[in-house]
Amino acid sequence: MSERKKYPEIRYGQFTDAWEQLKLGDLASSLEYGLNAAAKDFDGVNKYLRITDIDENSREFVKDGLTSPDIELDKADNYLLSKGDILFARTGASVGKTYKYRETDGKVYYAGFLIRAHINENNDSEFVYQKTLTDAYDNFIKITSQRSGQPGVNAQEYASFKLAVPSKYEQVKIGDFFKEIDELITLQQRKYEKTVNMKNALLEKMFPKNGEDKPEIRFEEFSYNWERRNLSDIVAITGGGTPSTVIEEYWNGDIDWYSPTEIGSEVYATGSAKKITEQGLAKSSAKILPANRTILFTSRAGIGDMAILAKDGATNQGFQSLVLDEKTNVYFLYSMGYKIKKYALKNASGSTFLEISGKSLGRMEVFIPTLEEQNKIGAFFKELDQLISLQQQELEKLKNIKKALLQKMLV
Repeated sequence: MSERKKYPEIRYGQFTDAWEQLKLGDLASSLEYGLNAAAKDFDGVNKYLRITDIDENSREFVKDGLTSPDIELDKADNYLLSKGDILFARTGASVGKTYKYRETDGKVYYAGFLIRAHINENNDSEFVYQKTLTDAYDNFIKITSQRSGQPGVNAQEYASFKLAVPSKYEQVKIGDFFKEIDELITLQQRKYEKTVNMKNALLEKMFPKNGEDKPEIRFEEFSYNWERRNLSDIVAITGGGTPSTVIEEYWNGDIDWYSPTEIGSEVYATGSAKKITEQGLAKSSAKILPANRTILFTSRAGIGDMAILAKDGATNQGFQSLVLDEKTNVYFLYSMGYKIKKYALKNASGSTFLEISGKSLGRMEVFIPTLEEQNKIGAFFKELDQLISLQQQELEKLKNIKKALLQKMLV
């Protein structure tokens, strides 16, 4: 036992004693490897938990696609989880991932690429589990898991993980506090996912299915068929270009110049990492694209990522951007982007890397309603996207609050 003692930056007022620095092996009655058995269809009672069944974010047991161990279970009691158990992934890309058993998860056996630490009665398993979500634990995993082959941490190494520990009473208070925060995060996560799933369902119903000229759901004032067009009939499909990188005068100007890696989950492209000059624009095939009338569309290195251009700018050659006229609502077409991406992925070609050409993209058949109906659909999905963005921001805020508190309430 180390003589070194520590104090957290924030703690409950009734506690003043120093924390002892111990090892995980001091807090657990055992660290044991999991069951070496294949999985079979779920039998309705006996659940089998593998590394892939632990959610990366929430660390909860994912109940989709439940399985059972394919073994005589009367010989497997040693692998049945119980209150106080924490599982640690011991190998591969997920090494270090943890899961705390909760009795609401039912009858659960754990698989061979997991290690179980059964926290003894003198310590609180929730407190110990929360310690595995800290930067100190992540650093321990990064250092300890280094191998000549794939990364790994064995039971003896996990047992050596050092953590500062208060009395059990203080552990319980801290563990319960973070458990409540986790429940808030889980509720917000589910709220966010529910809205995203609702949007995806509405996209499928508010745009016509393949071969049909009417959507399943629409605003009541509209009833006529949508018009069949090619994508090139309603947008100008525009590629990009790159000025010479060895001529300094072409770079660090005032013109936004996007690369595909900058287009991700954000609806609007508001500014690029690199910028070019008027001279660089003139000496390349890059073109100025108009703000609020252009949808940046990546055509290689991740086909189909999209963003609405919020400020006039240009792109490199990894784009086939969609420049709209006044007869097409930009948010309507952006919302239809899931269809355009699906078409582009299906029709991409190339021996070195897959790419969709502007000519090929322009041949896509689309169905378009009047501008009035486009405006209503675009406004509807814009409002829904704003709600999703707010929910995501709230989720990130809760996660950041928890991360900050972990750093200050644990040592």
